[in-house]
Amino acid sequence: MAQSRADFISKLHVALKECNETLYWLELIYASGYIDKGPFESMYGDCRSILRLLIAIIKTCKSE
Repeated sequence: MAQSRADFISKLHVALKECNETLYWLELIYASGYIDKGPFESMYGDCRSILRLLIAIIKTCKSE
């Protein structure tokens, strides 16, 4: 639980970093042939949507 706005934004930045790392690993396992194109595109698209959402939330929190 966030204690302050700054703490909340900090936690969002951690989530953003983890999301970027997830994208990296998805690309790696797809390139290695561990998952097929369909599941990769689905998970990658979902992760990109989460990434965009986190960025929007961070921007909104910082502008208030």
